Amino acid sequence: MATISLNPEFEALLDGLGNTRLPNLALEYSDLLRNVRPDEDDVVGDIILSSTGLTAQFASLDPADSEIYTFKISGSGITPSSTLQGLQQALENGTANGTITQISMDYGDLRIAQLDIAPESLTLSSGNQSLELTGGFPVTLSQLITLVDILDGEAEGSLEEYGFTGFSLRDNGEVLASLELGDTITLNLDGFVLTMTGADISVAELFEFINPARAQIVPEVTLFDASGNPVEGQVFSFSNDEPNSLRIVYEELPQGTYFAQVTASDEQIVSWQAQTGVYQLGGSWWGPTANANQWTFEDMGDAPANSTTPYVLNSGASFVGEIDRIGDADWVRIDFPSFNGTYSVSDWESNQFFTFKDPLVLDAFGTGQPATELRDVPGISFDSLTITDPDGTVILSATDVENFRSFIDELDVVLGSFFIPSLGDLSLAFATGDPHLLTHDGLGYDFHAAGEYVLMRATNGEMFELQSRMSPAGENVTANVAAALQLGEDTIMIAPGATQLRINGDARALADGDLIRMDASVITREGNSYKIYAIAPDDSQSLIQVDIVGSRVDIGVGLSSYWQDNVEGLLGNFNGTIADDLVFDGGTKSLQIPLQFGDDAEAETYGVYGEFREYWRVTDDSTLFTYAEGEGPDSFYLADYPTQMVTLDDFSAEEKAEAGALAEAAGLTPGSFAYNNAVLDLLVTQDDSFLDSALSSDQFVQQVTSPEAPPPVIETPAVAGGGLTDTLLSLSGNVTTLAGDPLTNTTVTFRPDGKSVNLTRQTRDSDSFEFNLSENSVGRLDASRDWQTGDPTVTALDALNVLRIAVGVAPSFGEASAQQLIAADINGDGRVTALDALEVLRAAVGVSSANAPRWVFFDAETDWDSLELSRENTLVETGVSVASLTENTGGVDMVGILLGNMDTL
Repeated sequence: MATISLNPEFEALLDGLGNTRLPNLALEYSDLLRNVRPDEDDVVGDIILSSTGLTAQFASLDPADSEIYTFKISGSGITPSSTLQGLQQALENGTANGTITQISMDYGDLRIAQLDIAPESLTLSSGNQSLELTGGFPVTLSQLITLVDILDGEAEGSLEEYGFTGFSLRDNGEVLASLELGDTITLNLDGFVLTMTGADISVAELFEFINPARAQIVPEVTLFDASGNPVEGQVFSFSNDEPNSLRIVYEELPQGTYFAQVTASDEQIVSWQAQTGVYQLGGSWWGPTANANQWTFEDMGDAPANSTTPYVLNSGASFVGEIDRIGDADWVRIDFPSFNGTYSVSDWESNQFFTFKDPLVLDAFGTGQPATELRDVPGISFDSLTITDPDGTVILSATDVENFRSFIDELDVVLGSFFIPSLGDLSLAFATGDPHLLTHDGLGYDFHAAGEYVLMRATNGEMFELQSRMSPAGENVTANVAAALQLGEDTIMIAPGATQLRINGDARALADGDLIRMDASVITREGNSYKIYAIAPDDSQSLIQVDIVGSRVDIGVGLSSYWQDNVEGLLGNFNGTIADDLVFDGGTKSLQIPLQFGDDAEAETYGVYGEFREYWRVTDDSTLFTYAEGEGPDSFYLADYPTQMVTLDDFSAEEKAEAGALAEAAGLTPGSFAYNNAVLDLLVTQDDSFLDSALSSDQFVQQVTSPEAPPPVIETPAVAGGGLTDTLLSLSGNVTTLAGDPLTNTTVTFRPDGKSVNLTRQTRDSDSFEFNLSENSVGRLDASRDWQTGDPTVTALDALNVLRIAVGVAPSFGEASAQQLIAADINGDGRVTALDALEVLRAAVGVSSANAPRWVFFDAETDWDSLELSRENTLVETGVSVASLTENTGGVDMVGILLGNMDTL
């Protein structure tokens, strides 16, 4: 991989390029050259042609100037030379001969321009300025004719004898710019020098890249009405030679919504025709709808033809889309108005003139291929590159360059690092752990609601917003499980799982250490940490950091001073004071301090989980998240969660001391904001990963504090506590093995119907669980537990018995029961196969696997014999269905089966 070093002062050093003499270079005789036009119609007198050249005279374009210009081509052996018409014909036929050595222009007796032509150089001079090109050049007419034919594709031949090895631009004999090509390439721009070693440049490949062969689609357009019926129209193709352009007129079209389908014709009509490429669709009609003058380039034509089709083509508008694969069809919506008007057009084939009433006119053009990026330039490779300024200071150096693409990719990364803001320059806020919030002004508080909420959004009209999805992570606490950010027209979503990053709803892969540019903003990834550097209108940068920690995320926000007094949300309003960080509803309402659970209508006070929570909740219209089919913001919202506020005061001194020892051992300072958060998280969740969240938040705080300054003051308001005042009903039970042995440290979940989140409980040192739920709650209980020390072991005999079941042979213990068939299906695909036996054997010999032994749980009242399971069908829904809860309900027990262990009874 290329290694690139960039001088930290590179911007200032490169600014010197603007101060070179090149921008101010002016030809000494530029005024005289502008006043002459060497055109055959402007010749004064006769054109003199001979075997040694051609001479023609021209009058000045300035009527007040009587001086004559003389244009001369000098050479030898030029044939035919009897008439100019004969020479022109010979050039067209490829039969002209002769050598050209010089072309010049005189103004009276003054030589104002001269081009000297030699096989190894071309030198253009005007007064004291000159430009010399070196390499191999055609000097005879026959060579020139052949070269033109090869470049135009009308002849085959080699270009090896021609080439370009360098140039030098001089003013008064002093070099202003030069280029030397070879194994080492040196470009000098008035003292700024670029040097490439081990260079290999293919002129032919570069020429083909810059001037690609023509490749355009022949578009086909079909119009459909809102019911999906095709609409007939009159088709006009501009020419058989140019079938990539067509016009379709639809007469007396009723008012309504229509959908234009654009495809590429698969009938080969011309040699340059392509099956994929870019097209332009234009719409025109006449009437009360004003000309929209819209123009867009996007891939949204791939959307379906329905009311959600995002691009609407207005009169006078143009849509530029891409047929990006063979058989692709793009859809564009047209809302056609009702009006009276006519349109006239002539048909070039029949030479007839047509007039249409109330028409819709669609123009479609196959315009070419998508634009290529700089990194895709072919024909360039080199080993190293160095750029220095006139003083010899190195601005950029690159070594170990594999190819041009790798150089550009690595340069993107290096440049990105130079535009990353210092955290010390930003105002930080975060939502970490279960989650604990710190506002930009320094107020710390807990927010344990379940749903999707606005952490921060702009209040000055800018499209800048950050949202969090929070899901239960323990009893009456939640954690961030996804983050979504809006930057202008783009949305970014980050969440744990196989697809961690989505941009505008589409999954995007971002390798560790790589970056993605989005206009002026940048997304980087370092391990499981994603950083988004967002550019504000004043060009200052802000940072949004999302760290993936297991099945949750921690969110940090660093805002530049541009956003002071310009944001709102759960992370406060960034106005320099904590006094109003917990206001909402346009600043008209504020949370009661000490913090209380809900609203008190009589006292006219507001709690964390009343109107405050609802005000910052994401809606269908405001959400930035991407959802699975059938999901939305309400899928993650639990109105009766949490049921009470949780604080350190809810735990005993012994429990707090034990958790505090773990937090202190991790490096947290007792009594600090991060320490207290870690202790609460450990007590509530029993999950050591929350220590990492506390450490990260502590590092955030330290990064904005200079070593000399005292630690920042974080205010944490008192908490009055409280909980739901509505009657809650208890749902409880036990989790045991099939033999009735208790299964401690089990995670029990309850998922309400219609929701995508679970309430969770840990049985910890017992086998019992209890949920406090609202009346009429409906949902499903389930549980999960990894194999733990002291559990039954999985052996090679278990693997052999699973293999016996898989091939239809009775296992060593006799006919397999329903419970044993479930245990044998360790990969959970609904069948017992040799793959299951292999996974069980892996577990038996201690080889890690994604299908390690684990417990699955079922209703203790399950009638196993009625399931009629077999080795071909082992699927049984886990957990227990809970009907409408109308009273306190106990004894909702579940039994666990250890996957891979055949001794289940």
